[in-house]
Amino acid sequence: MKSLFVVVAVSLVSVLALQPVSRGLVWQVPKCCWNAIFVVAAVKEDDEDEEDEEIEEMMEKVHEGKRSPFRQIREAVRNDLPRWEVIEKQLPKLVKMGELLGKSENDEISDNSDGYVDAITQIGKATKIKDAEAVRKAFKSLNESCADCHFKGGVGGELDD
Repeated sequence: MKSLFVVVAVSLVSVLALQPVSRGLVWQVPKCCWNAIFVVAAVKEDDEDEEDEEIEEMMEKVHEGKRSPFRQIREAVRNDLPRWEVIEKQLPKLVKMGELLGKSENDEISDNSDGYVDAITQIGKATKIKDAEAVRKAFKSLNESCADCHFKGGVGGELDD
């Protein structure tokens, strides 16, 4: 929304700055072009902001808090015998998060989502065949993909934990 305000402000400034009649109609074409460029840029920025907000909201729902799907899976995997029913119930939420990351129009986000998606896929496969060692290994890969994005120079912001 703030970019819409910027467009209106820039448009008004450009209209006022290029308004003098002494410059003639020649200045009217560039003024229109600049206004169109600012409007297109603002619309694109708003779309990316909304998309980033959706990813951020989903990331919080899926990963933050003691009862988040991520933490429930982490606890289920830590048992000697993983709690398969917990993993099966919570995994679809992480799958949805992976899909959202992979479909992001922000190339940095979508390009860096492969590790996350691969790890979730491996957790699903290991859960299906009830392979405790494989599910632990896949969950470790998931943690590493999170660290790659959030702490090792990736596109994600640093997490608050």
